[in-house]
Amino acid sequence: MGVESVLLDEKKSSTYKFALMSAVIDYVIEKPNEYPQNGFHNIPIIYLAKRWLYYYYPLMVYGEEGVRQGNTQIALRRVIRDFIEKQEDKQFLFSDPEAILQIKDKIDSNEILDKPLISLLIDIRKRIVEQPLQYTQVTVGKRKEKELVEGVNVKDPSFTLFGLINTSIPLNEHRDYQVIRKKSESWKGRKDESNWYDLEADETAFIQMGHYTYTELVKSRFFIKDAIIKRWIEFTIDSYLEKDAQAIYALFHGLYLHKKESERENVLMKKMRAIATEIFQPMKCIYCESEISSFALDHFIPWSKYPVDRFWNLFPTCTSCNSKKSDKIVELEEKIQHRIEDYLRVWVLYFQTNQEEFSRLGGKEVEYLEMDAIEQSIKFLIEQIRVINKNLI
Repeated sequence: MGVESVLLDEKKSSTYKFALMSAVIDYVIEKPNEYPQNGFHNIPIIYLAKRWLYYYYPLMVYGEEGVRQGNTQIALRRVIRDFIEKQEDKQFLFSDPEAILQIKDKIDSNEILDKPLISLLIDIRKRIVEQPLQYTQVTVGKRKEKELVEGVNVKDPSFTLFGLINTSIPLNEHRDYQVIRKKSESWKGRKDESNWYDLEADETAFIQMGHYTYTELVKSRFFIKDAIIKRWIEFTIDSYLEKDAQAIYALFHGLYLHKKESERENVLMKKMRAIATEIFQPMKCIYCESEISSFALDHFIPWSKYPVDRFWNLFPTCTSCNSKKSDKIVELEEKIQHRIEDYLRVWVLYFQTNQEEFSRLGGKEVEYLEMDAIEQSIKFLIEQIRVINKNLI
């Protein structure tokens, strides 16, 4: 219901509803197998800010004649311009929308982020809390809200599946949504140099979603993502085609860049390749089992379907098998499962003795390394791969 309230209550002249919903679905796409906490999934607001930066940067670099949609977008354009103009690297030009690929690569590779970039993310975060999140609660007593909840069996008329929670606020203050939202505008975490995962760990404000809603979104996440983008394009064409063709170009080019991969290999993947070279001896392809010296570090669950670089999904393959497999989903047959188990055992043993490096590489699944029996960890990881694979087929 809260999802609908964002889309229906919001001003028709703005597009941040599309950015918000796209960012939420991005999170679901990255974490389709996330375990709920007390029946809920908590999406960090700073994560949404990161995705907003990826979406809006290419749109905003077209200057005053670019996309002109409401005060929020004007403010975003201003803070993005200020950020770029303060950079020492003169080759990093505000006028080049592809500069977002450098920023994206830096954040997603878990490199140390400098203070200006962190400040930019915090600023975008504040605008998300100030604007679209004010529409996420279904308020009691209005005809519009009655239409939203019609046919839905809820115990409390003010119940929403898509709300806001702040872990720094006492639970007895969570009754008033607007109080939570206002108190969530300020950033409680670090503001100096930090990597992305430490920054995300500092977040205290989250969009909270029920497990049922989350699992339903997981089932249709790619369809929903495409539907939101389609509607965003239609809205832009309807609003700007006659008077501002550049806005159409800005959106299309921006959405293209959002999916484009950096030309240089991801820094995190370079590190994972270096570790794999060191610990996998002898090295054999998980598909054909031939011994290899030159290898590709393959995402067993295709990156296009599960866009995260986690050790439990990275395995060496020969060039030929990697090319044939491409982004296809491979069933977890018994022979392949045994080979994956062997590699998982090596991965886990390495990170058990190098937990600091595990954290620097963005590892969040510390529980895999803390299990008493390594075979229990392997069994757990295999089941996780199986479930994700099954959901994707």
